[in-house]
Amino acid sequence: MFIGNGRKQRSVLRRRPQTPAEKSISYSSVKYILRNPRLCGYRACIPQELRERSGRVDPVEYLVERTDGTPVVGKWETIFTPEEWRELVNVLDSRKNTGKGRKSGTTVTKRLLTGIARCGNCGAGLVSAMYQHGTPSYEKHGYYYLCKVATGGCGKLSRSGPPVDDHVERVLLDHLRKQTRDMTSTVKEDPELEAAKAKLKQIDSDKVEARQLRADDELSLAEFAREIRRLEVKEQELKESASALFGTPIRTGSTAARVVREWDTYTVDMKRAEITRSLEAVVISRAGKGGAQRGRFRPELLEMVWK
Repeated sequence: MFIGNGRKQRSVLRRRPQTPAEKSISYSSVKYILRNPRLCGYRACIPQELRERSGRVDPVEYLVERTDGTPVVGKWETIFTPEEWRELVNVLDSRKNTGKGRKSGTTVTKRLLTGIARCGNCGAGLVSAMYQHGTPSYEKHGYYYLCKVATGGCGKLSRSGPPVDDHVERVLLDHLRKQTRDMTSTVKEDPELEAAKAKLKQIDSDKVEARQLRADDELSLAEFAREIRRLEVKEQELKESASALFGTPIRTGSTAARVVREWDTYTVDMKRAEITRSLEAVVISRAGKGGAQRGRFRPELLEMVWK
């Protein structure tokens, strides 16, 4: 039915359900709902400008976090604990990674750098394999990465796996620690952000005062409701403004601190997801004739290609 008043028409459109009653909700919609940090009590803030420009964006990337990486918790009833929600998000993330390196029918990738490490000779993604049982290499390392002809490579490169994995992890964590330090420095030095934080603190004080005035019956219910609504609108505007000061890289500082802190508890798939957020590839060059057989790991032969 046509409604002449444009404002009323927009209001009706907003009240319509996203999924018609006769249709099932889509997988992408369910996934988007399940990835909302609010389900476990965490606050998320997606700038309105970004919503209008990009449409639906991943709310996991826009957690409201303190400078030490700890999430800001809201006061509402939740349906997950933070641990349950993170486990759910990790499962959803693992299902996006369908490349080589996992058994058929599973979402688990066995090796850290399968497909991420690339041959410096031909550029093909490396696969992993086990050394032969009973050999010194098997006892020392267990597995190795190789450029395989059967998967489109040149077949001219192989490297013991654990030393490569350990090196990449160390370099990545050092990189994330630096991002954390840079973010902390930016937060301390940015006067505009400091001003926004001071205003948010004042809003909290104003809310407390309004509640006290209402409790003392010095504000009518209507006056109290209007004042709280005004403060909430102002608070949301300030939070969006503060997020915009950082732009898209807002994730890198606070989330980097959390990744470094929790790294040892991550599964292989979780670590791979974090590696691919920062790295395009790890290029491994050939060691030269006999160079890889001397029992010495040579980190200079690994090149990190950062995003």
